[in-house]
Amino acid sequence: PAATYKLYGFVRSDWYFNSRQNVEALDGLFNIFPKPKDINILTGEDSNAIPNSQMLAVSTRLGIDFTGTPVFGAKTSAKIECDFAGISTTYYLIRIRQAYLKLNWEKSELLVGQTWHPMYINCQPVTPALSVGTPFQPFNRSPQIRFKQNLSKEISFLTSASYQMQYLSQGPLGASASYMKNSLL
Repeated sequence: PAATYKLYGFVRSDWYFNSRQNVEALDGLFNIFPKPKDINILTGEDSNAIPNSQMLAVSTRLGIDFTGTPVFGAKTSAKIECDFAGISTTYYLIRIRQAYLKLNWEKSELLVGQTWHPMYINCQPVTPALSVGTPFQPFNRSPQIRFKQNLSKEISFLTSASYQMQYLSQGPLGASASYMKNSLL
């Protein structure tokens, strides 16, 4: 079969209002949970009871799905997907969400590239907010080599060697990929 591609995406603009400060990412677009009360002993006021709002269009998305010719008897596919939520010091940049190559055989699959974390399960409510499932599921995309073996229609075995990219481990140097990089993990 000939190689094909499908372009997809959407334009999204979000406005939100919070009645108090929150633990958040992407300037509050990704809301994790409200900050606890922090009462000033002198004034008796809660320093986190400060309302805020923001309007952003950074979750606008653009992607391409590819299908290719068979390789080693496997169906081939690939994906490149981006949004505009990469953060610099004062502005947003294009960010790679997913970029991978996938080989599918009858009962197995090999994926190489960046996609959803192996422990991420797309079992979330459909809501207008981006923060669905937080802070209870690993809501990130990781560079990885992932192999899946279907044992039956209902059961599969998945193994992955994954790395960190946007969501880094904390340590003596703060959030950094250097811990994994320098330990050869």
